[in-house]
Amino acid sequence: MFKYNKLGITGARKELRKKFLESEYDYMIMLDDDAKLVGTQEDAKTYLHQIEMHPGARYGVYKTYLLKLFAISKEMFKEIDYPEGDAENGDFFEDMYLIMALEKK
Repeated sequence: MFKYNKLGITGARKELRKKFLESEYDYMIMLDDDAKLVGTQEDAKTYLHQIEMHPGARYGVYKTYLLKLFAISKEMFKEIDYPEGDAENGDFFEDMYLIMALEKK
């Protein structure tokens, strides 16, 4: 667990990206803090199996333009970052920004 003073939405996303890139993990699965997972253990196994069955996949979108069960590889996240600006000020919507930037790549 990491504790910070207020980072803001964009600052928190940038820090999360940094921590992931420094980690030993190959993929990160994202959920919003207010997300509620509903399903069975079999559903979870099916979801994780999709990642395992597609080695080298760079990212996977579960819910269009939202980071709900969004998976991204470390390799892909090294190539993209959030822009300067602040989502809280309406400069951009960080979920949509990331997915649209990935689609362009």
